[in-house]
Amino acid sequence: MNDNKSSQHALLKQRTARGFFWTSTASLSSRLVQMITTLVLARLLLPGDFGLVSIALVIINSLALLRDMGMSQALIYRRADIEIAADTAFFMLPAAGLFLAVIAFLAAPALSSFFNVADSQSIIRVLALSLVLSSFGLVPVALLERELSFRRRFLPEIIPVVGYAAAAIAAAAAGLGAWSLVAGELSRSFLLATAIWPFSPWRPHFRFSKAIALELLVYGRHILGAGLAIFLFTTIDNASVAKWLGTEQLGYYVLAFTLGTLPASQIAMSAGRVLFPAYATIQNDHIALAKAYTRTVSCICAVAAPIALGTLVIGPVFLTTLYGEKWAGSITALQILSFYGLLRAVGGTAGEILKAVGKPRLLARVAYLQLAVVVIPLYPVLSRWGINGASLLFTAAMLAGISLAMYLACRALRVPVSGVLVSALTPVVLSAPAAVLGYFLADRIFGGSGPIALLAGSGALILCYPALLYIFQRSLFSELGRILRSALALQAR
Repeated sequence: MNDNKSSQHALLKQRTARGFFWTSTASLSSRLVQMITTLVLARLLLPGDFGLVSIALVIINSLALLRDMGMSQALIYRRADIEIAADTAFFMLPAAGLFLAVIAFLAAPALSSFFNVADSQSIIRVLALSLVLSSFGLVPVALLERELSFRRRFLPEIIPVVGYAAAAIAAAAAGLGAWSLVAGELSRSFLLATAIWPFSPWRPHFRFSKAIALELLVYGRHILGAGLAIFLFTTIDNASVAKWLGTEQLGYYVLAFTLGTLPASQIAMSAGRVLFPAYATIQNDHIALAKAYTRTVSCICAVAAPIALGTLVIGPVFLTTLYGEKWAGSITALQILSFYGLLRAVGGTAGEILKAVGKPRLLARVAYLQLAVVVIPLYPVLSRWGINGASLLFTAAMLAGISLAMYLACRALRVPVSGVLVSALTPVVLSAPAAVLGYFLADRIFGGSGPIALLAGSGALILCYPALLYIFQRSLFSELGRILRSALALQAR
C-alpha cells in the first residue's frame, strides 16, 4: 500500500515538474512578447492613452470575475461526474458573459462619469464584447489544467499574446491612440476563445444538471468572494489614481506596477496554475501536502527574490534606458512595487493550499483583510504622496494578507510557520549581496543609465546569485536543478 502511494506521489511530482516547465516556458515567452509590445507601445502612445484604457479594463475585468463565478476552480477541484459538470459549466459561462456585457454597455455612461473620464464610455462598451468572446474557452482550459496537461496549453497561451501585440502595434502605428489598445484586447479575447479548441480533447454536449450546477456554485462562491475582494484590492489603486490624480499619473503607475510586480508575481501565477490541480490530487494526504508546500515556497522564493531585488536596484536604469525619460515619473513606484511582487510570489502558494484542502473561505478572509487595510487611508495617502504613497500602502497590505495566508495554510497542514518563513527568507538574504553588486556596477561604475550600465548590473546579478546559492544553500540549488532536469527529461520523451 505504501509502495503504491509512493509511486503515485512520484508520478505526481513528475507531472507537476512537467506542468511547471510548460507553464513557466509559456509565461516567460508571453511576458517577453508583452514586454517588447509594451516597449513599442510606450514609444508610440502617451501615458494618458494607457490610463484611459486601464480604467475601462478595471470595469471589464471586475465583471469577468462575476462571469466565471469560481466555476473554473470548482471544475479543477471536483473529483466526480466531471463530464456533465463541464457541460453544465459550458452552458452557464457564455450566458453569464452575455448578461454582464449588456450591463457594461448600459452602465458605461455612469461609470465613465464616476471616474471623470468621459472618453472611456465608448471604450467600455466595445471592450464589453470580450466578456462574451473569452467565455467560450474557459471550460476546456480548466479541464486541461485539472489533468496537468499544460503542454497542450502552451500554444493556446502564446497565440493570444502575439495576436494582441500584432493588433495593438499595427493600430498604434496607424495613429489610433488609445483605441489601438482596445483592438489588442479584443484580438486577445477572440484568440483565447478559439485557440484552445484544437488542443483540447473535450467537446461539449448539450447537457445541464441543476444539482451539479448548484454544487459548482457552492464551491465557487468562496472563490468568487475571494476573487472579487482580490480584484478590488488589485484595481482600487488604478481607479483611485485615475479619479483623484488623472490618467497621466495612472499611466505612470500602471507601467511601474507592470514592471515592478510582473516578473516575480508571474512565477507565482505560473506555479499556482500547476500547484492547485496537483495539490487537489493529494488533498487528503496532509503529510505529503505539507512537504510539498514547504519545498514549493523555498523554490519559488529562490527564483523570485533575485528578480525582485534586481528590479529594486536596476529597475531605474532599465526604465530610463528602454522606455525613455518621459517615463521617469514611474521610477520610485517601480522600486517600491518590486517588494509587492516578491510578497505575492512567495505567499501565493498558501492560497492554493487553502483551495486544495477545501477551505476557499479562508482565502476570502485574506482578501478581505488586504482590502480593509487600504480602503480608509487610500485617499489621504494619494493626496499627500501620490502614486509613490499608493505603492507603499498596497505593498504593506500585501504583506499583511500574505502573513495571514501563510499562517492559515500552516495551521491547516499542522506545520510550524517558522519553518516556512526560514524557507522563504533564506533566498532573500542571499540575493541581497548580488543585488548590491549589480547596483554598484550599474550606478556607480557605469553612470546609472545606458545599455552598458544595464548589461553590467543585470549580468552581475545573474552570475553572482547562483554562486551564492550554490555555496550557502547547496541543497536548494540542487533541488532547483533536479526540477529543471526532470522537466527537461520529460519533455525529451
